[in-house]
Amino acid sequence: MTPSAQPQTSAVATPPLLERLDFVQEAIAASSALRAAAELGVLKRLDEEPVDPAALAIELGIAERGARLLLAALAGLGMARGVPGTEGAVLSTTTGEETSE
Repeated sequence: MTPSAQPQTSAVATPPLLERLDFVQEAIAASSALRAAAELGVLKRLDEEPVDPAALAIELGIAERGARLLLAALAGLGMARGVPGTEGAVLSTTTGEETSE
């Protein structure tokens, strides 16, 4: 192959395939968590007042493990947070007002 016939490489380095796949997988997981939260009304519920996974599971009619995982995913996305002065996984949305106890 002559030098002019060789494929040209871009000056911009592309991330390795596995890094791009990790990014896509994380994006899908985040999207899935947000969709589930929207469909179940979780963010609206968290905006009303803090709730723990067990109570949320009962209110929504879902498994407690599912509620715990969904709340953890929302916290990881910055959409929910733990409430200071409470024990366990009591969460509220990050947009809600601070609760005074």
